[in-house]
Amino acid sequence: MEKVRVVKATTLEIARLVYAMLRDGTEYVERSIKEFEREYLHRKLAQIRHQAHAVGCDLVPRPKLVTT
Repeated sequence: MEKVRVVKATTLEIARLVYAMLRDGTEYVERSIKEFEREYLHRKLAQIRHQAHAVGCDLVPRPKLVTT
């Protein structure tokens, strides 16, 4: 069942891209892996913050460790 959901989601994303390209006349721009990962991590962090807030918690960034 999970495989069907993944295929459907991928198909929908491709359809959205093609529709936007045809509607607006925009060109497809391939994103780099680093850019995709940065956006993914940003969305994932926002999701975790939302979940923490829903249960009454706040996320606090860890201080960076100084190595000598």
